[in-house]
Amino acid sequence: CKKFTFYDPKNKVKVTPENTVELSERILTQWRMKAELHRTDTIFIELGDDFAYTKKEFIADIYDNYTPLMNYINSEPSLNTQVKWGTVTEYFDHVRAHGVDKIPSLSGDFFTYADKEADYWSGYFTSRPFYKNLDRMLESALRRTEILFSFSHLHSRLEDLLSARHALSLFQHHDGITGTSVKKVVNDYGRILHNAYQKCNEITVQAIKHLLNHDTLFSPVMNRVIFNDYDRYEVLRGFKELILVNTLPRDIQSVKLVAVQADSTFAIQKEDGGYVEQQVEPRIEYGTVILDSNYVVFEAAAPSVSLKTYQMEPIMNPKAVLAKVQLYNTDAQIAEGMKNNFKTKHYHTETCSDVVLGFK
Repeated sequence: CKKFTFYDPKNKVKVTPENTVELSERILTQWRMKAELHRTDTIFIELGDDFAYTKKEFIADIYDNYTPLMNYINSEPSLNTQVKWGTVTEYFDHVRAHGVDKIPSLSGDFFTYADKEADYWSGYFTSRPFYKNLDRMLESALRRTEILFSFSHLHSRLEDLLSARHALSLFQHHDGITGTSVKKVVNDYGRILHNAYQKCNEITVQAIKHLLNHDTLFSPVMNRVIFNDYDRYEVLRGFKELILVNTLPRDIQSVKLVAVQADSTFAIQKEDGGYVEQQVEPRIEYGTVILDSNYVVFEAAAPSVSLKTYQMEPIMNPKAVLAKVQLYNTDAQIAEGMKNNFKTKHYHTETCSDVVLGFK
């Protein structure tokens, strides 16, 4: 009951001689309702919330206001109740002393959480998935940034790194990553996480530039693209250096996508000059086929804790292959555009009304 959060500045209710009886009977009614859920005549009442004991003034407000209520309840025989300050240990000692030898315990799955009568909170595993994913993105980016920061000694960006750490820890609140905050708070979390993610990427770029050639930290390197598992890149043109960052203590292999112009030819080369096997595929973004650009797909590898560089040049790659595309119930313009660039098969079915593409 909000009236009994005496430490809350918004609560104007304080215990006085005039309202002691009324407030005592009201709080006792709440306690008796809780007592119906217990097997013994002794119950344990927790006082306060997240911020109730953060200041000594709050503690005094709780003690000074509850003490008169407890004194009145204890002195009134008709209420048949005794109230005292106590600890968890004292509660269990009292329960055992009144004939409960073995206190039952519950183990296993405690979900789903229910509030009040029929308000079940089952969505915190899946609610607001965008923010849950953003949390994982920031966690991954922060780890990568911390390792690169330690190698490159970018002391000028230390405050930004600490700010990103704070943002990630802030979102671990039980109403943050669970998605159970009100809308304005969620929006604020999103802003904080996004800013931290951007700072991590900025530090990563500067660290890599410093580690690769020790040039001026803020000088632009226009022909470099740093792979990030969560980013989608703009369409690349001309010569580019593709940099794979591996901050893990083991070798990695992963498939990478590079968006290129549909009417251009590109080859991916390793550091030793050899060509990488690559496949050209249609570019599909959020269910939309983009005809003026394609994806070049190749397998990248990097040793543990390393930077691996690949070169993308506008030349023919003898190891490049075109994807075979199967189209189902596809728009005629899309089908014609696909036909110009890929080996396609076009199907019409009555059971499927949407555009479906399969390629290998």
